[in-house]
Amino acid sequence: MGLPATIRAGDGYSWVELPGYDSLGNPITAATWTATLYLRFNKAAEAATIEGVARADGSWDFAITAATSTGFDAGQWFYQLVATSGSQAVT
Repeated sequence: MGLPATIRAGDGYSWVELPGYDSLGNPITAATWTATLYLRFNKAAEAATIEGVARADGSWDFAITAATSTGFDAGQWFYQLVATSGSQAVT
């Protein structure tokens, strides 16, 4: 996963998330799946949701804008990347 290990409040970040596979070995690509990154912080019930933008090569572009990160409190955040296709969701 290309998510930066450290995010500073007020800074912007961007990265490419590569395609993957589900537990049965089926490909998960941007051609047929959407990708959403959920960021959560327990202390202040803060959260951010970042939608991936499909790329022609099957991967996704992700960006955390400076405006999104400006209110992030310091501490340990948790994340989950969810790929969705129709009624299927894979984490």
